[in-house]
Amino acid sequence: MKRAVLLFVLVGFVGCASAPVNLTQPAQVAFKKHEVQKDLDLLRDVAVDANAAHVLSDPMTRAIVLWHESAIKIIHDTSDWQSSLTVSLTELRKNVHDATLDPYFALALSVLKGFAQ
Repeated sequence: MKRAVLLFVLVGFVGCASAPVNLTQPAQVAFKKHEVQKDLDLLRDVAVDANAAHVLSDPMTRAIVLWHESAIKIIHDTSDWQSSLTVSLTELRKNVHDATLDPYFALALSVLKGFAQ
C-alpha cells in the first residue's frame, strides 16, 4: 500500500513535468516521448521482475514485453503516438489482470494524459 501511495505522489510530480521553454518544437516533442518511454520501460521492468519472483505468469509477462516493443515503435514512427499508445495501453491493462501492475498502468496513462497535445 505504501508503494501505491508513493507512486501516486510521484505521478503528481511526473505528470506535471514539462519540457524546458527554450527548446524548439521538435525538441519539446522528443522530450515528451522520452518521458513517456521511461514510464513504459518501468512497466516492462516491473513485469519482468514480478515474473522472476513468480508473481506474474510467463504469458502475461511475454504480452507486456511484446506490447512494450510495439509501443516504442509507435512512439518513434507514428505522428498520433499519444492517442495510439493510450488505446493500446488501455487494452493491455484489460487483458493483463494483475493488481501488482495497476499502479504502473495508472502512472503511464497519467503521464500520457499529461502530455496530451
